[in-house]
Amino acid sequence: MGWEEDWLSELKGIRKGLSGIVEGMRGIERELRLLRERVWKAREEEEKEEDRLESGGEEAATEEEAVGADAESEEKGRKKEDAERRKKGEGGEEKRGRRVSRGSKGEREESEGASDKRIGKMIRKEAGENKDEESKEGGEWKEQTRAGGMMEGMKVERRMGDKGAKGIRAERGMRGGEGEGKGEKGDKEEDRIAKGGKEGDSWWKSVEEEVAEEEEGETELWNKLEDRIERKRKKEGEREREREAREKLEEQVKRERRRRNLVWRGIEGDSFEERSRLLKLLIERILGRKVELRGVEERIKEGGKRLLLVIMEEKGDRDEILEKRGEIGRRWRMEVDEDLTREERKMKWRIKERARLERGRGKRVEFDSRGLWVEGREWKWDEEMEVWREVKEV
Repeated sequence: MGWEEDWLSELKGIRKGLSGIVEGMRGIERELRLLRERVWKAREEEEKEEDRLESGGEEAATEEEAVGADAESEEKGRKKEDAERRKKGEGGEEKRGRRVSRGSKGEREESEGASDKRIGKMIRKEAGENKDEESKEGGEWKEQTRAGGMMEGMKVERRMGDKGAKGIRAERGMRGGEGEGKGEKGDKEEDRIAKGGKEGDSWWKSVEEEVAEEEEGETELWNKLEDRIERKRKKEGEREREREAREKLEEQVKRERRRRNLVWRGIEGDSFEERSRLLKLLIERILGRKVELRGVEERIKEGGKRLLLVIMEEKGDRDEILEKRGEIGRRWRMEVDEDLTREERKMKWRIKERARLERGRGKRVEFDSRGLWVEGREWKWDEEMEVWREVKEV
């Protein structure tokens, strides 16, 4: 049983250690989740800052292009006016007509410039509104920016001609495509982060499953060990009960055999044969008749004291001699007693002590080696409780 208890204590220690490991892994998993959340928040802030800077750069580039286009158109107008002044031979009417024409053309260009400025303001306003909506709707602002770039290209096309406008429009489309590509890249990054989170969750789930399997195997092993110990205890209990029953049976058989035995002390003689013949003659003289003996044995106790164990043929002869043992002791200075086991001798000692106590109280007492009667009532010794109890008549 010692190694099994050590095994149980060791398993308990392992179980506590596994529980501590599980708690530690759970703490690590919580820290990882917090770290992932911080990384996600930092990346979102970086993307917002990049989008803000990108939108600011696009607005600045748009304004610069608009200013450059206006300056170029003004330069062309001045060149045309100089060329007209250098022309000679034209009449005053033609000059006035040209001035009128130039004036109307200048008014038309001014009206077109004012219209273009209004369109640019509207586009920038829409771009600003689209930028505000981007924080709520994600990639929609980039699509609006691309549309704004196309509108800006159309405005410049009217000023610089089809060729330059087409180039600017293509450039705006490319910028819009870059914005869209960045949006797609951001989406891919978010997908990757989400996938990493899922992979982390799946890793932790697999760890929990492994721990659960280990705990299940440990529980199964624990149950098997407990069942084995319980079966062993039951077997030991059965063996103990069988041993006790066997000992009781042997004790009973010995007791029955000893029912015919008498132990004599104080027999004198030079040899065992002489002491045996002397004892037989003494028994016949006490009983007043011939008796048969099954056998006589001699035992030597501590201090060299000798005693004779006599096996009587008839149990009645034995009981009659026990009734006269007081006379035997007074007349022949010999002691005769029953052949008792150690437990019976212990019980006889208890009975004598109780009888002495009750007689000291002035009560009438009768006893033998197996029973005690006080005032005619029988008392028995309770082995389990180790107390005297009165035997109640049924």
